[in-house]
Amino acid sequence: MRIDRNRKLAFLVATGIALLTPAWPVLAQPLTADMTPAPAHWTVNAVQDLIAAIEESRDEGLHPADYGAAALKRAVAAGENGALDALATASALSLAHDYCFGRMSDRSDMQWLIQRSPYEAGQLPARLQSAIDGGKLRDFFQALLP
Repeated sequence: MRIDRNRKLAFLVATGIALLTPAWPVLAQPLTADMTPAPAHWTVNAVQDLIAAIEESRDEGLHPADYGAAALKRAVAAGENGALDALATASALSLAHDYCFGRMSDRSDMQWLIQRSPYEAGQLPARLQSAIDGGKLRDFFQALLP
């Protein structure tokens, strides 16, 4: 079975969340198809907002390439709606996680004193879908910043 590039990227992003996120108990275990969050339902406008939010992550010291911005742009341009939901969901949840919990694993060296509940991570997929449905994706990301 051949896996297209966007599906592979979506899987890699989700796997990256699993590896970097001990506070997210569901994804701290090995990934299987039934454990990953269901892809959100994305519109082209919502994906454009996501791409803009990913580009703006540079202002927070993050690297937009880590969130699949280029792959999202290619998927939108190619009209790949099937893979787009999974790819956009993985990218958005990865960015949301990093905004909420930080990207660094050794927070003590960075003097990261903000404690977040692991339950907040479990709420991210539902909050993401709500933001997409309400057209408030950028507000969703801004609210996650410390």
